[in-house]
Amino acid sequence: MNKVTRNLLTFSCICLLTLSCKNTKTEEKNKPTNVQDSTVVTENNTHKDSDKQSDSGFELMSTESLGKLKLELGTTKIKELFGEPEEKTKSEIWEVDGEYRQDWKYPTKGIELTLKGEFDSTRTVEMITIRKPCELKTKKLIGIRSEYDKVQSAYKDKIDKSASNTETLVVGSVYGGLIFNFEDKKVKSIFIGASAE
Repeated sequence: MNKVTRNLLTFSCICLLTLSCKNTKTEEKNKPTNVQDSTVVTENNTHKDSDKQSDSGFELMSTESLGKLKLELGTTKIKELFGEPEEKTKSEIWEVDGEYRQDWKYPTKGIELTLKGEFDSTRTVEMITIRKPCELKTKKLIGIRSEYDKVQSAYKDKIDKSASNTETLVVGSVYGGLIFNFEDKKVKSIFIGASAE
């Protein structure tokens, strides 16, 4: 078989494959909906609530703060607010996304930050946890030792009921938002960020 014939045959095969793929997609589009398809639609509708929770969580992550401390804050501003960290972990790459992370801890202030970025100049706050003796408060004036009912009232329309109980309130979702942990019905710690990937 000469070179021209072989090239023509190869080109014809590619064209046939392409046309057959397009034809299958057209058939799929025109196929009438059956019971199985409507079940999928129903399942998708049940996910709308969890999507709303995730959306409100991402919104909270971009708007909520603890005093002047918020996500995406750079290292220069952190040092202005709190000074040099009392403890720093070694910068490590997380396998889940290939990004560098480092924890900055201020135990005497009750603050722990997870920073994302390879170098100090590019690192920003990705997660915040506060505990006693921290006195910072959220925009809704919730802080350490706030009452359970006050937190529930302040964030009532954004609480993820499926992930919350009497010891933990998840505002937004575990994929993004705030998590309040309680002891004796008073806030023990506040977390801002994503606790699950």
